[in-house]
Amino acid sequence: MPPARRNCKFTKKLSQEFPFIKSTKFDDEVTCTKCQSTFSITSGGRRDITRHLECEKHKKHINAAAFSSVLTNYYRNDIYGTCERKLAISEALFAYHAVAHNHSFRSMDCTSKIIQKRFENKFSCARTKSEAIIKRVLAPFAFDALTQELETSHFVSIFSDASNHKDIKLFPTLVRYFNTQNGISIKIIDVTSAPGETAEIISNLLLKVLDKNNLRNKLVAYCADNANTNFEGVSKKGNKNVFNKLKQNVPQKLIGIGCAAHIIHNTIQTAADLLPVDVDSVINKIYSHFYIFTVRVESLKTFCEEAETDYHKLLSTGKTRWLSLMPAIERILQLYAPLKCPAYLSTFFLIMLLKSG
Repeated sequence: MPPARRNCKFTKKLSQEFPFIKSTKFDDEVTCTKCQSTFSITSGGRRDITRHLECEKHKKHINAAAFSSVLTNYYRNDIYGTCERKLAISEALFAYHAVAHNHSFRSMDCTSKIIQKRFENKFSCARTKSEAIIKRVLAPFAFDALTQELETSHFVSIFSDASNHKDIKLFPTLVRYFNTQNGISIKIIDVTSAPGETAEIISNLLLKVLDKNNLRNKLVAYCADNANTNFEGVSKKGNKNVFNKLKQNVPQKLIGIGCAAHIIHNTIQTAADLLPVDVDSVINKIYSHFYIFTVRVESLKTFCEEAETDYHKLLSTGKTRWLSLMPAIERILQLYAPLKCPAYLSTFFLIMLLKSG
């Protein structure tokens, strides 16, 4: 009678001796985690395992693993101690500094390398990481803090305006509220883009912002520039403007506040139109005379020295002319002594003018 066939199983002793060998759902079958091979040990038990260790497939995987780096070696350590905390704070502060001073994310690549080379070799906060910190850490934290402050405020007012960024129409929304710790505060609550700037689009956008932050029942005033889209005239009696559309969708009385700066500018501009000279034309001509002409600028510097006046570069009006006109006028007044017409030339032209008249 032939001897009974052995039926070996994967025991606890074998698992301790070969920790990389794991059992399967069958007692007589195991898997090698080194080479991902599954084989039977029913006839030989330990001998089947040692035979597998000597096969070419297993040796090939062992050699490949010896010349390969573990991917987790390139990851940050899971342990978060004092050094890691200080480094994270430094990187967050660096990202905040870039936002506060309106630096380009591209500059972060260079600056991060300088800090890494000269101060802290573990510092790593280039453009991608800086953007992630700003969007996923600083921005949510700032909005959460603003939300908590708005929850304790009973009355708020909102400011809105449209700004073109190339072909994108941006609508920043500001909120003004009173806080017992900081007093009156004005902060950005939302910046979004819209397909246009009609009263319907703007009012719907503002209502979404109010509902998102639970401010519809707290809104008491709406502030914007004096365009017809916003207020439709001084009386604000039209029905197709942003103010009246908001007024119809809030439960309390709403106050419409126009832009005081625009009102003052329009008043001064109306008065300036009565002057015998065109102020805008004079400023642009003076600026154009010295704009890119080095010889003329050097002559002006010489006149400034003779008149004991500090030289300052002349300014021109920009795209927002009503905001840049006053600085341009003030700069000309600062340089009026060297710029003004000499007395003998002024007398000569005055006599010629009287003779011709």
